[in-house]
Amino acid sequence: MTPTPNRTVQYTDSPWAPIPLPEDRPAPGISRAESFKTHSAFEMVLIHNIIIRSLNAIYINAPLISSAAAAKDYVGYVLEALDVIHGHHDTEEIIVFPALQKAGVDMQMNVEQHKEFSQPLEALEQYCQSIRSGRRSYNAEEMQALVQAFADPLVQHLTDEASSCSHTSPFILT
Repeated sequence: MTPTPNRTVQYTDSPWAPIPLPEDRPAPGISRAESFKTHSAFEMVLIHNIIIRSLNAIYINAPLISSAAAAKDYVGYVLEALDVIHGHHDTEEIIVFPALQKAGVDMQMNVEQHKEFSQPLEALEQYCQSIRSGRRSYNAEEMQALVQAFADPLVQHLTDEASSCSHTSPFILT
């Protein structure tokens, strides 16, 4: 695809900035078993940044949707991104948080943060489903407002969570 001349393309590090990668990066040739803490903290930040960048893409592209057909395709992408977020948080609440809690790491703040953005996330999901089904017409301003309502607390949570998990013992989940 050839870029259009004189067109500014917004990079996907805004409106929500990605989390800086940990300084303690996995060393080349070191297995996950040998460096669990480093690998898990690094991978968590990478996964969280994928989520943050998808939110940015959703937000940035919202005003560019120009037809009902494009809106249906776009909300399909949004719903897939929301499914990834649900899957990520379900895995944390079912597997990761209980293991860390059992090892003495207080994960209650993270669970509470999940609750903070669950209703706004659900509102966005319902809005997208209503567009996909044809019950509503797409509105870019409404889309951006719904995204922002859950993205602000979600991004704060992702940042806090990466920080709290990077300080855990490397032996907790072994």
